[in-house]
Amino acid sequence: MITIGSSNNEDNRTVAIAGNWSGVYNDVTVPYEPGQGFSVKVPNLPTAASGSALFRFPKADTKYSYYSSGSITSGIEISIERTNAGKLKSNELTTDNSPIEITLGENTASEGSNYHLIGNPFMAHLNAQKFFEANTNLQKKFWLVTGDNQDVAVGGNDASNWITTETTTEGKSPTIAPLQSFFVEKVADNTTNAIIFKADMQELGITDTELKSSSVSFVSSVSSTVLMLTATTADGRRSRAAIAYDPAASDEYKANEDAELFLDSNLANIPAIYTVAGTMAASINRTPVLWDIPVGIYGSGNSSEMVALSFEGLDLFPGTTLYDAEKKTETALHNGYTLPVPANTCGRYFLRAGTPTGNEKIETETIRIYTVGQGQLIVAATENLQSVAIYDFAGRLLQRFDRLSDSKLTTHLDTGNYIVKAVSGHRQETGKIQIR
Repeated sequence: MITIGSSNNEDNRTVAIAGNWSGVYNDVTVPYEPGQGFSVKVPNLPTAASGSALFRFPKADTKYSYYSSGSITSGIEISIERTNAGKLKSNELTTDNSPIEITLGENTASEGSNYHLIGNPFMAHLNAQKFFEANTNLQKKFWLVTGDNQDVAVGGNDASNWITTETTTEGKSPTIAPLQSFFVEKVADNTTNAIIFKADMQELGITDTELKSSSVSFVSSVSSTVLMLTATTADGRRSRAAIAYDPAASDEYKANEDAELFLDSNLANIPAIYTVAGTMAASINRTPVLWDIPVGIYGSGNSSEMVALSFEGLDLFPGTTLYDAEKKTETALHNGYTLPVPANTCGRYFLRAGTPTGNEKIETETIRIYTVGQGQLIVAATENLQSVAIYDFAGRLLQRFDRLSDSKLTTHLDTGNYIVKAVSGHRQETGKIQIR
């Protein structure tokens, strides 16, 4: 039950939310097992409610009843098992200090995906570095989705080289707030579904203003080589993306280096900024080459909405520019500078930052082949495209576009793997891409 208002407000009212149900939520008749969780969002709180909502959890209930409006069935009662009610799973650590083990099951972000929603079971912050060191079946990265924002973190070899979309103290592992849920990704083809939580993963002495704080203790220990991009709407909605210069990284997308853009239905009204790593839209992009990196905004659906694009860390990359392939213009960037761009744009803007030492430029035309949304293929170039051909892996031609007069092509394909060949005035590019 969700009641809008406060506990002593006579104008309280109970509301029902028509949720966007997906694999991350359980059926109401299925009990939550350790390691599973839920997400609740109350949109459009009335001013009279002072921006608060009262949640009632059945801490003492022994049963509940419901009816189905479709079949006019009523009077159905379900008993609730109250054994160990009120106890936390982490209480098990006080008995024999054995790890808490949970199984990744149906709690997935989408059918057949490797993304899972799990939660910190402790009444203390969770040290991300220690958690992922103990769970090698997971990629060392996570997504934290709150009511109006999303934060992302990607780990490296140790606690000193995490990269996040929120930068605070350097040289430490990020931590996750008590009982906070977060998304993780399984290593591809890894069949181990068990993950563990151990007592030494708890990070004590961290103070948050709220139990489930969205201001988790995110850090970036390599901030000296990180460019931060922020897209902000007129009413303050915000998303961020990070580009990290790393000469040892791949310029292609790597699951253990980069964090892909995670599109969550709860954040559908927030324009999501991203850059492109190989063929993947990314929130965190480790790359050895900061030249002609596509910058896009996955929009809120409002075709006329604009966002303010701003940058941090530009003092480390002198001479950074943003190239507009549509207008064929190049804009010099500096800290504090904001650039108005459409809230739904792709294939138009390219970041040119060079390197932190010497700002080496690469004078060449660029073609990038990538995907963002479901079923979407984008071919973007810094000059006008001449042709684009799409083949299946058997070499059969599926689509062909000739005599193009734009620097961008967007089309939709069924889920699967494809080979794309693109030609511009000075360059030809052929790449393999997976459409989800």
